[in-house]
Amino acid sequence: MDPKSRPEPTANDLELLDLRSKDVDKKGATTGDAPSDSTPAEDESSYPGPSRRSLTVIALLLCSFIVGMDQTITATATPYITDEFHALDQVGWYASSYLVSSCLCQLVWGKIYRFFTLKKAYLIAIVIFEAGSVLCAAAPKSAVLILGRAVAGVGAAGINAGYGIILTRLVPLRSRAMYDTWGSAAYMTASVTAPLIGGALTTKVSWRWCFWINLPCGAVTAIATILFVKVGQGHTQHQLPLSQKLKEFDFLGTCTMMGGFACVLLALQWGGIVYAWNSSVVIALFATGGGLLVMFALLQWRLKEKALIPLRILGQRNIAFTTVYHILMGAGITILEYYLPLWFQAIEGATPLSSGLMLLPIIIAGLVSALAVGSLISWLGYPQPFLVAGAAIFTIGAGLLTTFQPHTERAHWIIFQIFAGVGPGLGLQAALMPVQVVLSDQDVAVGIAVENFGFVLGGALFIPMAQAIFVNRLISGLSRIPRQSARTGAPLSTAGVNQILAQFPKKSRPKAKAAYNEALLLTFWVATATGILSFLVGLGVDPRISVKKKQQ
Repeated sequence: MDPKSRPEPTANDLELLDLRSKDVDKKGATTGDAPSDSTPAEDESSYPGPSRRSLTVIALLLCSFIVGMDQTITATATPYITDEFHALDQVGWYASSYLVSSCLCQLVWGKIYRFFTLKKAYLIAIVIFEAGSVLCAAAPKSAVLILGRAVAGVGAAGINAGYGIILTRLVPLRSRAMYDTWGSAAYMTASVTAPLIGGALTTKVSWRWCFWINLPCGAVTAIATILFVKVGQGHTQHQLPLSQKLKEFDFLGTCTMMGGFACVLLALQWGGIVYAWNSSVVIALFATGGGLLVMFALLQWRLKEKALIPLRILGQRNIAFTTVYHILMGAGITILEYYLPLWFQAIEGATPLSSGLMLLPIIIAGLVSALAVGSLISWLGYPQPFLVAGAAIFTIGAGLLTTFQPHTERAHWIIFQIFAGVGPGLGLQAALMPVQVVLSDQDVAVGIAVENFGFVLGGALFIPMAQAIFVNRLISGLSRIPRQSARTGAPLSTAGVNQILAQFPKKSRPKAKAAYNEALLLTFWVATATGILSFLVGLGVDPRISVKKKQQ
């Protein structure tokens, strides 16, 4: 037969070749959720040497750093942004637009990394992230800032997914927990410094420099990636022609998922603020979103291996439980990251810079605990106990934050933040490990994308919920307090965070501050509820899973 007349290989054909080329010793390994004591040790001879590995990891850590910085750098600048754009009712979108786009694109990036060269895909993610930063920095109005945050979220999704996937080609499984910890350390170090940098830039220059600063950082990261990241072809799916690769993408599923979540999030954002909860607009959004998500679920069941989320992966017990764990814990910590600065600036009267300093306990606690748990998991092998312990400690910390009052002592809010930071540091780091144990090498990319999807989905869903609760309670509480006559006509929902208290005479400001405090505490209660649920979900993860035994 003429070679030119042969049909192009499909993704399934190439996956069969991958499976046939596996080491003979692995043929007897079991598949499923329960570990097998007879599973052989992993062959580590195919991984790159220490020098190449170190240079590659440095480039990856730089990427994690700029994404981590972008996640929290606006936390201390948000009150000033709302002052300039007069958009308190849109403050939730500054977070949720970034989180929603990042969330919805996690699964798409999982497919991209599976079928395209890792290095090129990673660089494209960096470019998209930088483009979003430029839009934010130059935004003339609130809507453009929200759009820029959404574009940056698309790039951030690719960077986050790429780190974990590239590590699977660089580091043996038994050592991977430590390298995952380094990524978390870079992310959290950025989170530690970002509120301080953001506060300083906002106070001394402008909040816009919170985004301009990403350009030089991103340029350095891109150059480092070009020079040092030298990950090979990996799986044979990279060799498919472009037409065949595109056939493997679930475009209809992607559209139905994005449309469904967009409708639900709009309903959560608008409900009780722009429209009444029982209005036709909110009901239609919920109904449309629910219908699209049901359609998305049916498509995943029908498409099987070509689905955006193959059900054989999500259907595994440990993947399902760790994904839900990521959703809940991601929701809780994101709520605290965005609403604690509001409490410090509105209640304590802190500047953006000082509110960044006040956030150090929760962020440093998370960093230290993440570093510790990586070493402990590499030594002990079992991640499940740390999931449970992390959720329990976070619940205690978030619950203590609900006791805040306008005159809460400094020592108290420092200790409460430490508890709230240690929990996610332990739990989220541990929750990343089961996917790398129970899934095959070909499925790890999709599995990691699903876990990242869960983490960002939590923030994307619960930030609008917290925002609706916060704004409704704040407006309800403040509307009962007389404002200065000259400002009575200014709607509270369109005022800036720092402008609200100025609308009240001095003798009424303690009451206004108490109403503000009460509204913010409700968001902390939402975080506490997610902690309780994540504790229960963590109990469902198989305690026998060990990073010292790779399942096939």
